Amino acid sequence: MENHKSFFSDLQNALPSMSEAKRSIAEYLMENWQEAVFLSAGKIARKVGVSESVVVRFAQDLGYSGFPELQGVLQTILRHRMTGVSDSLASIEDDQELESITDKHSPEVVQLSYNLTLKNLQATLYNNDFETILKAVDKIVNSRRIVIIASRNALGPATILAAHLNEIFTNTLLVAAGLDDMFDHLRPLTEEDLLITFGHPSYSTNTVKAAKFAEARKVKQISFTDSLSSPLALPGVTVLLTSFRSYSFATSHVSTVFLIEILLHIMTKRDNGKVIRSVEEIELLNRTYGLTTNN
Repeated sequence: MENHKSFFSDLQNALPSMSEAKRSIAEYLMENWQEAVFLSAGKIARKVGVSESVVVRFAQDLGYSGFPELQGVLQTILRHRMTGVSDSLASIEDDQELESITDKHSPEVVQLSYNLTLKNLQATLYNNDFETILKAVDKIVNSRRIVIIASRNALGPATILAAHLNEIFTNTLLVAAGLDDMFDHLRPLTEEDLLITFGHPSYSTNTVKAAKFAEARKVKQISFTDSLSSPLALPGVTVLLTSFRSYSFATSHVSTVFLIEILLHIMTKRDNGKVIRSVEEIELLNRTYGLTTNN
């Protein structure tokens, strides 16, 4: 398990064969790995509600000599993220280019960040064929209700999409993965409805659970994710591939927002009259109730 993506992917793949107690540990690590970096096996055991020996055996089942070795992998991942070299972020070539700059306050750093953003956009444009994008638009336009599920920093682009879809269709609900009432919002969904998920390594287990629940209910799905091997790329899901590479500790969302812009542009061109009516209605409500100001 040499890098961020393989560690969490291997953990995800091992889930089905785990006991309930060990599955609880795995889910805790995937959701709270940055916290787990600083916790002992005993403290993690207490948080999850299992014995310390189960945590040790969990690490050994994954091929480590014990929990300290597994924790060392998490520490390496965190250190790489803080220096911008996570495998799901900047590539080795990009990182070497950054390291070649002796003055990290130089304008060259800004230029490198700009160049990496362009690479993300180019990769996203290359990896998504037009037919897939049109299929996503069709699912959105023809759905009775839309639920969007996202977790942590993926909530940013998810919020943008939800806000704009509600401006046009008024049928979209944004739900943060992991909330106690998440399944309450998913239970009413049928084949006439749509679930949109956002996820990248490390994938939120709650978002994955939501996707599998929707799959079992035959709910239409769209997923913004990084790979066709993503646990969110289930059969029948329209997968929109986006690139998250960044030099910072945070993943980049420029490409994801770019895909959202494309979807909104096509929807606007396809049904311009409906969009204009919706915008005019919003402007009228804003003026009538003083919701916005020009001052």
